[in-house]
Parts: sequence; C-alpha cells; structure tokens
Amino acid sequence: MSARRAGLAIAALALGLGLLSLLVWLVGRPRQAPPLRPTPAAPAEPSFRLDLGGRTVRGYLADGTLLFETSVAGAEYWEESQVATLTGVECRLFRQGRVAAEVVAQRLEARFREKELRFSGEVRADSRLGPAKVTAPALLWLYDQDRLVCDQPVSLTVGGITVQGARFEADTALLRGRLYGGASFSVVGAARAGRGKRRGRGML
Repeated sequence: MSARRAGLAIAALALGLGLLSLLVWLVGRPRQAPPLRPTPAAPAEPSFRLDLGGRTVRGYLADGTLLFETSVAGAEYWEESQVATLTGVECRLFRQGRVAAEVVAQRLEARFREKELRFSGEVRADSRLGPAKVTAPALLWLYDQDRLVCDQPVSLTVGGITVQGARFEADTALLRGRLYGGASFSVVGAARAGRGKRRGRGML
C-alpha cells in the first residue's frame, strides 16, 4: 500500500470516528423539557341559574333547587353583577319544593350575590300555606334566610282582620311575623267608622 492510500484510509477512519462521537453525543444529550404552561383555573360554579325562556322566568340554586318562578312582561340580566330585572311579575316563591307565597309586583330585581329578591311598585303577597296577605310599596325576600321584610308602610290581612304598620317581617309563607310602628286594624265587613273600626298603637 502506498503512503498516499494509507493517509486517505487514516483520514477516512478519523472522519468516521468523529461522526460516530457526534452521534453518540446527540443521542445521549439530555433533552430540555418543554416549558410548563400555567393550568387555567377552573371557573367558579355559579350560585344560581336563571332560565329566561319565553315569558316564564325560573331561578334555581346551584344544586338545581327551584327558587322562584314568575311570569313577566319583560326581562333583562347583567351577568357581571348577577342582577336580573323583571317587570310585570306574578312570582311564586318556593320553600322546600312547595309554593310558599305568590307575589304580584310591577318590578322585581333578583340580586343573586346578595341572595335577595326586591319587589317594588304596588306589591301584593299572598300566602299559599295560610290566610295572610300583605300589600306594600316594596317587599324584600331574603331567600337564604326564609324571610320577607318591608321597611315601608305595610298592610297585613289575616282572615277578616287588616292591620297596618310602619315595618314588617315574616317567614316566606307568611305564617309567622311581626308588624311594628303604630299598628291599627279594621274588621272587614263591619259597620262604618265609629261602630266597627278600632285603632290603636302596638305590635302584632
């Protein structure tokens, strides 16, 4: 073998060893893990669900419990503030799966963050589990407390007796409650003033 051929063979061998070393380095090199992407936070489950289908609006708690059902003349809902404004309402309030009371009002604001329904405009509430009826300019239902509240002049009728006061609170079904501030009463069907009507101060 000539010196030239021997030199070429040595060069080819050196080149092959170099390529082999490079391949071993590439295969054995630790791979960089892809950067971790932040896991998106799971959306918070809403505390309510509002069904605005047709002219009947239903409000539900997150567990599917029916809270109220009302026929309406119009409805608007703001998702960011979780407030629904309903007009021309005839609303049925549910307690433990039963209709506890029915409320008729010109306007209803369902404020789900505050857990309350605000009725206004010639409000009338009738118990569906008893004989009581309430009329007032406004009425507040704190549904998580099972409580109806009115801080304006209110008229309460139980059976044939009507009592008026400055403030009122009761359970949703109007079975137990209190009337405060200058209460008076009249008996329905009695003779006119001076014979069948009495007035007084006190608390029901």
